[in-house]
Amino acid sequence: ASNEFRPLVSSRRFKDIQGPWESNGKELLTLIPQVFRYKDSAIPLIGLIAEDVHLVLPEAVNLDHEDHPYSLRFDVLLTSLLKLVQTQQQEITALQLAVLK
Repeated sequence: ASNEFRPLVSSRRFKDIQGPWESNGKELLTLIPQVFRYKDSAIPLIGLIAEDVHLVLPEAVNLDHEDHPYSLRFDVLLTSLLKLVQTQQQEITALQLAVLK
């Protein structure tokens, strides 16, 4: 995980493409959304806990100055979610083909 702040630009013009990400996204299946309140607030919220995400997808967590999980990178979570959907769609298609045989 990186502590470096960068604006989120997506254009190919700014990227040196290294190749496809080798993940099936299934690490997301271990995450459990939590209902929580910030310690200075009474408002209940729903979300993920940075420490939990760091255990299964450290690329999706920003660390603080002491290298403790601090915040989430939702761009990485979204990309992982897309990989999970693609993987599941491949599995669904394979099962559909198997049923038709």
